[in-house]
Amino acid sequence: MHAGAAKRRAIRCLCSDVHGHAAGRLRWLKVCLAALVLAVSIGGSGQALAGAGCTFRFGFASLHAALPDVVGDCLADESHESATGDALQPTLRGLLVWRKADNWTAFTDGYRTWVNGPLGLQTRLNAERFAWEAGDQVVQVQVFFGHGPESLDDLAAVVPVVRSVRPVGRQVATAALEALIAGPTPEEQATGFFSELGGMLAGDSSCGGPDFRLTIGVDGLATVRLCRQTSSAGVGQDARVMAELEATLRQFPSIQRVRVLTRDGNCLFDLSGLNRCLETNHQASVADFGLTWLQATA
Repeated sequence: MHAGAAKRRAIRCLCSDVHGHAAGRLRWLKVCLAALVLAVSIGGSGQALAGAGCTFRFGFASLHAALPDVVGDCLADESHESATGDALQPTLRGLLVWRKADNWTAFTDGYRTWVNGPLGLQTRLNAERFAWEAGDQVVQVQVFFGHGPESLDDLAAVVPVVRSVRPVGRQVATAALEALIAGPTPEEQATGFFSELGGMLAGDSSCGGPDFRLTIGVDGLATVRLCRQTSSAGVGQDARVMAELEATLRQFPSIQRVRVLTRDGNCLFDLSGLNRCLETNHQASVADFGLTWLQATA
């Protein structure tokens, strides 16, 4: 078999398996693996098949850095499926996949899959699924609230509590953010936990019901667009809310940066009026937020 044909056949097999169409079919899996092995073996060490000038980007780069010997060198740059928006990138040892629907990044060698999902890097057989992948299972996440007296002295100080959530459509980060808005339980409040995010939201939702919309890009940028009007009691409350949002969302490996928008699409709490969080290279943080406020009021 020609090297190019073998490589294409291996990629088609792996794509099919990753999306669940061929999971558990041992005979089909053996054919796929044979094609992949042949594609790599043609050309001696397999380096001849490595794509000249191809690179790993964003989540694929992170997964390759964590598993360099498992993933191997790239064969080509990533491509996107027009129907689903998923990103695919073939390597010497298998296929990297980013699923737009639930924002997880994975690598498969045709038999085993390494998933960098909401609970970190996990490994399973291709025919298996994690509880959070099923979409109707209870998953434990951390939600970060303010806690007295430390959060009153340090506006960036937040303390995690564990919540059991049932994600819809495998959207674990969305479920965690919903738990944050719901706030601490009465028992937790009695021990000093508090959160002002839920109380800042008022009026009807512009999204048909939900309090917010969450999108996570392949570059790790999470954008929270609030669907209700917001009110603020002052800069201290604003900074604590931002700290809670960032800590709750950045527990997930797929999220590296967080920006929060009002229902009108403006940067939340940006008193400068410049919408700096919309800048491509802007690195939002609680410290930057505090500096923006000081400059705006000086």
